[in-house]
Amino acid sequence: MSSQDLRSPRHLAVSGNIPTGLYRALGEPVRGLGRLGLRLLPWLLVLTAIVLAGRAGASPGRRAAAQVELSGTAVHLPFDLDEGHVLVETWLDGEGPFRFQLDTGAGVEACLDTELAERLGLQSVGTAWHDDGSGRDPVRRSLVALQELRVGGLRAENVTALVADLHWLGRPGAEPVDGVLGFDLFHDVLLTIDYPARRIELARGELSSEEAHVIDYDDSRGLPDVELRLAGRRIRALIDTGARSALSLPDRWRRSLPLRDEPSLVGTVRTVNNEFQLLAARLRSPLEVAGYRLRDVAASFAVGDDEVLVGGGLLRHFRLTVDQVNRRLRLLHDGERESKLRDRVASR
Repeated sequence: MSSQDLRSPRHLAVSGNIPTGLYRALGEPVRGLGRLGLRLLPWLLVLTAIVLAGRAGASPGRRAAAQVELSGTAVHLPFDLDEGHVLVETWLDGEGPFRFQLDTGAGVEACLDTELAERLGLQSVGTAWHDDGSGRDPVRRSLVALQELRVGGLRAENVTALVADLHWLGRPGAEPVDGVLGFDLFHDVLLTIDYPARRIELARGELSSEEAHVIDYDDSRGLPDVELRLAGRRIRALIDTGARSALSLPDRWRRSLPLRDEPSLVGTVRTVNNEFQLLAARLRSPLEVAGYRLRDVAASFAVGDDEVLVGGGLLRHFRLTVDQVNRRLRLLHDGERESKLRDRVASR
């Protein structure tokens, strides 16, 4: 078995032998040899040298955001899906295109790779603490100001971006990832990521709580945190498009959850600040979310990590819509492909 890597905005590298058969989201194998990705933890920022003003209609606790305009009532743009990561072309201050990852688990407007920030001649306007969520070893990062950021028909002004070394985000041999579009950038637009169609839609509007598969989320951490049901318990989980895994669970749960296989050590995952051992197994109990029951879901367990994440390994079978103003999201399953899945997704 060849060595595997895990790469995402919180993970620098992973080494170890990972049996690809364990990594299936709803029965579909992970594509490509050698690389899976998953996100363990949200980005928590404490701004130390810049104060952002509030905005009308913002969710409680939401940091102020850039001014965002759309070129039409609704705009659409294609995206590349690279081993679970959503990648789009982005322009910064009139230059580009650059390759950015769209990440609902990143509590920032944007993050730029250090080399890109230097190439654009951007000067620091302050600093921020970058914490991987474990509470251990936070790192101070520079902040830069962008006059304009464009992605598809979206134009954002006065964007505050974190600067960090992101060279490890891309796959070896693939185009480098230049930056990350974070959750805060889409604070007042309806964001839809249609994984099966490989298309993003940005629109004005809202989700109705009466619609099927629409659920409320908590944003006390500034990120979309939803309720799941697993093995008779209610749990909270971050909807994280920056994670390549299907489901990441606290390691302390693996002895109490019914599993189909014995958890096996599959490698070591490193965040920007820390390192965790990684185990994997398939769940015997169905996972319930947004009116769906998902069977035989692959779960990963990071020793020492208490975060619960729903990542791209599961989301790639759905059309995900997020309404930040009303703190709601919707998951619609790609029903046309359901017959092709070994592990069925059934509406409740």
